[in-house]
Amino acid sequence: MDDERAPRRPSTRSRPYTADVPATAALVPRPGRIPDRDAFYELAELSPHAGRWSFTYDHRGVLAPYVARNRVEPGVVIAAATVGDLGAVLDSITAPAWPRPYTPTSEQQSAAAAERADLDQLVRAGVAQ
Repeated sequence: MDDERAPRRPSTRSRPYTADVPATAALVPRPGRIPDRDAFYELAELSPHAGRWSFTYDHRGVLAPYVARNRVEPGVVIAAATVGDLGAVLDSITAPAWPRPYTPTSEQQSAAAAERADLDQLVRAGVAQ
């Protein structure tokens, strides 16, 4: 009795998982490299606009592929053909000024001082118990 195995014959049956895959699958085109990538990175990550704007690049071959979307108002979108144009437009937009600190009137200051004194008295009464 010989213990050697005989060579396997290839199966003539079709395999179920190969029936679902088309013979020539179309390759999906990958997006190309962003033109002027370094300047785009500097604008999107290192410029003063990076905190207020979200930057993307549209690979579909549109006329204005460089896009900036406002983070606070997502409906505000700016698109440009070049990174330099997008940076120039963003530089021309003036950000709203920060509101000035609130300065209470003398009546409000005295009311706040009275309230603080009442709270201090309540805290002292609670600690004493």
